[in-house]
Amino acid sequence: MTKEVLRLLHVEDSDDDAELVLRELTRSQFDVVYHRVESGPALETALGEEWDLVLCDYTLPHLDAPTALDIVRRRSADVPFIVVSGTVGEDTAVEVMRAGANDYLLKASLTRLGPAVRREIRDGRARAERRRADRARQQAEESFRLIIESSPDLIVVHRGGGIVYANPKTVERLGLSDASALLGQPFSSMVANDGRTQPVATRTSDTDRPKPSEQRWKRSDGTIITVEVVHCDVVFEGTLATVIMARDLTERNQIAAAMIEMDRMAAIGMLAAGVGHEINNPLAYVLANLEFVTGELETLITELPAEARQRLASRIDDLSQALADTNHGAERVRAIVGDLRTFSRGEDASMTLLDVRQILDASVRMAAVQIRQRAVVVKEYADDLPQVLANESRLGQVFLNLVVNAAHALGEGSPAENRIELVAKGVDDFVHVEVADTGSGIAPEVLPRIFDAFFTTKPAGEGTGLGLSICRRIIVQLGGEITVTSEVGKGTRFIVRIPRTNLGSNRPATPSLSPRVRSQKRANILCIDDEAALGVALKRVLVDEHDVVVTTSAPEALARVASGECFDLLLCDLMMPGMSGVDFHRELDRIAPELAKRVVFLTGGALTARARDFLESIPNIRLDKPIGLDALRAAIQEILDR
Repeated sequence: MTKEVLRLLHVEDSDDDAELVLRELTRSQFDVVYHRVESGPALETALGEEWDLVLCDYTLPHLDAPTALDIVRRRSADVPFIVVSGTVGEDTAVEVMRAGANDYLLKASLTRLGPAVRREIRDGRARAERRRADRARQQAEESFRLIIESSPDLIVVHRGGGIVYANPKTVERLGLSDASALLGQPFSSMVANDGRTQPVATRTSDTDRPKPSEQRWKRSDGTIITVEVVHCDVVFEGTLATVIMARDLTERNQIAAAMIEMDRMAAIGMLAAGVGHEINNPLAYVLANLEFVTGELETLITELPAEARQRLASRIDDLSQALADTNHGAERVRAIVGDLRTFSRGEDASMTLLDVRQILDASVRMAAVQIRQRAVVVKEYADDLPQVLANESRLGQVFLNLVVNAAHALGEGSPAENRIELVAKGVDDFVHVEVADTGSGIAPEVLPRIFDAFFTTKPAGEGTGLGLSICRRIIVQLGGEITVTSEVGKGTRFIVRIPRTNLGSNRPATPSLSPRVRSQKRANILCIDDEAALGVALKRVLVDEHDVVVTTSAPEALARVASGECFDLLLCDLMMPGMSGVDFHRELDRIAPELAKRVVFLTGGALTARARDFLESIPNIRLDKPIGLDALRAAIQEILDR
């Protein structure tokens, strides 16, 4: 039979008594690892090791059993402690057992020693295991509490229908000062009862994982947050409870809505650029033909006899007025298309020198439908306003947003009673722009938050709350600032300050001549544009000054050059089917590099990233459609002057 190892600490001063104990334990099939002490200090030292059992005489010269028991319990709570003594009264035995001894034996009758030791070792190990389990559970609960208190998720524990714990993130997101307002309340008190909340997911079996459900929780201020919820059962503070774990979806949903809005705006921008491009081509030859017809009419009138001019004066005036009105309408279309181009250059991050007055005016034209039934626009622009270095599209986005917001702050139907004021002036080293309205104003408690991302006072579906946040970011990136003042019932004033600049313009110089100035040298010009009517119109208006050859095919133009035809300069559309202006120029640079320097590019506004990069890499003149004929003549003259 295999003996059981017993690590024994024996508190005993008698060698004979110690021998008796060892003999009895050996007879009881214990393999004893033995250490004997006789004093308190020696006992303290010995307890630095692990023991299966402590046997203690009741009375020793320097120690007694109660004192030894106290030492043992302070150092090792679970080790069995058995008193083995000579002659001690029953009252003393009861007292020491009450103090925590596990058993009491008389030295004169040690036959019970073996069974008592086995029993107490078994019970001691069970007690130690329970204590270890309790410690493990406590540590797990402490770790659990630490995790949920530092978790970015919202975590609520409820038991028996009432909330017993809410972590700090829950308290923060619900707008509470502490968790006391939730404790004891049913979990349902947190949930918005609006018919849009799904029930908390439940298991159908022990192996099922609960599926997340979406809920809407009420904040202390009455607003709602959307959360994704799962739950599980855990032991919390020693008792089974249900933990609700929620992830706040409010910001995610706002970002998703903002992304949808930005995608929509990007699509609108692409559409606007495409529409502008398609309008620019016919508008270019409409304007060119109008100039041609106007000039020809003036020539014909001067060639009429005086009597005929007098007789036809009324009809001539009507024709001239009709042409003037048509020119005016076409110029209005040109301005609208130009504004579309300004506000649709989402991908173009280039910085140019800008006159903020022009951007403000373009913003007013773009918002005309919003403004017309609401207010009168009053402008106060300084004549000597400095320029600013900015991206035209992004600065236009800022001013358009402010102008539209000003219009929305005013009611419809009484435009004569309301004003939108636009102020632009230089103040110190800044260009100072104000956009003000005489509308309802902004409440003081709302005013500090209007530049926060996703904050909006508009009804659901009418705004993402990103407009003013983006405006501030754009202005701050320019080194400026945007501030607001408002008074309820009197209106709101936004103030934008942008650093002024004294730099020269970094835009390609657009040559200009006085109207109707003709070139002194006749040039041979090749015009390449897939819009045949535009080429014909340009030839028609330039025919008195230059020889113009028109083609709608870039490969045909290259073939003409390669065959030896001589041209002083080329007018080339940038975006053409088949071979684009970019590809045409690169091939022309290979076969006739000097002529490639004398290409004037005509653009309708809808540029690809490749086309934009190309234009930035070359010094060639660029003219935007619809082409101003005076600018065209100036470009031709500049190339001829080289």
